[in-house]
Amino acid sequence: MNELIFNVISAVILALVGIVTKELIPYLRKKKAEADAQLKRTRWGWVTEITDAAVRAVEQTASDSIHGTEKKQRAATLIKDALDRQGYGEYVTNEQILQLIEAAVQEMNSQDIKIEEPVLEEDKSDAD
Repeated sequence: MNELIFNVISAVILALVGIVTKELIPYLRKKKAEADAQLKRTRWGWVTEITDAAVRAVEQTASDSIHGTEKKQRAATLIKDALDRQGYGEYVTNEQILQLIEAAVQEMNSQDIKIEEPVLEEDKSDAD
């Protein structure tokens, strides 16, 4: 009798483990895929922010004699350095960086953002 009860309990526990495993594994895979997607969105959001900042920095610091391709190359170098420092350099290709720069420039142009020269303290004293 005890052996029969033990076998029944063992069978029930084994069935429950099977059911839980059958439901748990797909759930965990789904959660991992969602976490990976969120990480990717976060990573690309950060890369976009870095790209916008680099494009603005180059636009603000470049002299009037520097145009187009050279500005783009300077921005690409800044972005690549920032990505490499953060360990994301291997995830973003040079082609993607150039496309992100183009998008940032188009966004800046569509918003008609003007980068003004910073006013230094010594410039203020000259104006007085």
